[in-house]
Amino acid sequence: MFITLREFNILNEMSNIPPSKTGLGDVVIWIGEKNPRHGHRIKVSNIRRKGVRDKGGDDFSIRLNDLKIDGICKLSKNELNLIYDFIKINKSIIINYSNGIISTFDMINNIKRV
Repeated sequence: MFITLREFNILNEMSNIPPSKTGLGDVVIWIGEKNPRHGHRIKVSNIRRKGVRDKGGDDFSIRLNDLKIDGICKLSKNELNLIYDFIKINKSIIINYSNGIISTFDMINNIKRV
């Protein structure tokens, strides 16, 4: 059993996943703890080779349950389709990480590149 950082009122664990690990060209994604306001999601940076920042910025979210975009996506249709493929093949790992079932280390080591 994992104790989430939120339970300690510290900060939420979050991980910017580099393209070298995802196979998403120069697009960086963020995977973090599930927030009851948002459900399961990933965040995607609109700025090439730049991570998603916790305070917000030039990024958008993709909900895992329906693949709907929240925010403004500035990526090409091909890049977006590649991200959808990444989500489909890694959905269970992303959800397990977001729910605190697996560690950041396990998530990074088990995600599959597209």
